[in-house]
Amino acid sequence: MVHALSTHSRFVLWLKHYQLLSFFVLTYGVTWGGWFLLLALQSGLLPFRLDPDSLAATLLFRLSGWGPAIAAVVLTALIGGKQGLREFFSRFVSWRVGPGWYATALFSFLVITLVVLALSPLLIGTHPSSPYMSSWYSPILLFLPGVLVATAKAALPEEPGWRGYALPRLLSRYNALLAGVLLGLIWGVWHLPIYLLSADSLVNFLLLVAQATVLSVLITWVYLHTKGSILISILFHGAIDSA
Repeated sequence: MVHALSTHSRFVLWLKHYQLLSFFVLTYGVTWGGWFLLLALQSGLLPFRLDPDSLAATLLFRLSGWGPAIAAVVLTALIGGKQGLREFFSRFVSWRVGPGWYATALFSFLVITLVVLALSPLLIGTHPSSPYMSSWYSPILLFLPGVLVATAKAALPEEPGWRGYALPRLLSRYNALLAGVLLGLIWGVWHLPIYLLSADSLVNFLLLVAQATVLSVLITWVYLHTKGSILISILFHGAIDSA
């Protein structure tokens, strides 16, 4: 029994010493484990094949995407115990920030979308052909439903990990710009199996990594000005994805 407790204590000490490494390994392990399993099941590498459009494939894909949130909660519980979890979830529901930051998080990318839509006839001679951009008011009508969907699909599974767990620890070592860039690169590369699953091009994947890096810097800026609110980061991520 003493030996077991000693082993547990050494493991927790190791986690405390390598908190970022532990988080990234566990996050990638959960997500890539599920997504590469899905890739193997779809490509015929295993004895049985899984239909990409089946409910099982969809559930495996979506649940694997919760890797960042799962890693954050598990490591916070192991390292910080009940007190650590209370502090973590207090930032998760931290809503008392200035209304201007809600407006920034929710509407900044909607405004950019509307500006691009307004200028598109001058730049390309017509409005974008997407049914979601059929008129200037289309993004406004679809905005709130889009935020809800994007929040459930991506922001909620990811932001508790990226900005809730990893970013504060990166900020303790690096300045805000470098922390945002490093996290953005890791965040972008994390999406690699999606491009393999969809057989998308390497160029598009590299563009995603670059986009994730820029967005990470912006979310870091909002995070710092909202007292580390995970809630605002979730809203900002959802709004970005829906714009």
